[in-house]
Amino acid sequence: MKINLLGMQLMSLCYISVKDVYIITSMTIVIMVCVWHAIVPAIYFKLGSSVADMCDIVVAGALGTAYVIAHILFAFVIATRVSVICITVLIAHGNALTEDKLQRE
Repeated sequence: MKINLLGMQLMSLCYISVKDVYIITSMTIVIMVCVWHAIVPAIYFKLGSSVADMCDIVVAGALGTAYVIAHILFAFVIATRVSVICITVLIAHGNALTEDKLQRE
C-alpha cells in the first residue's frame, strides 16, 4: 500500500484567481471573433452578401453583448470581494480598538 505523504501535508487550494478567469474569458471572446471572421467568407460566397451582412450584424451584437456582460460580472465580483475585505479589516480594526480599551481599563 502506497501512501502519498506530500499530498497529505499540502492544503488543497484553487490556484485560479479572478484575473486568470478574466484573461481566459477575454481570450475566449477574442478567439470566437477570429473564428467568426473565418466563417463569414464562406457564408458570403455560398449565400450572398446580404445574408453575410445580416449574420455579421447578429453575431457582432451577440459577441459584443457577451463582452459587456462579462465585464459587468467581473466588476461585480471584484466590488463584492473588495467590500468583503474592507468590512473584514474594519471589523478587525474595531476589535483591536475594543481590546485596547479593555486593556487600558
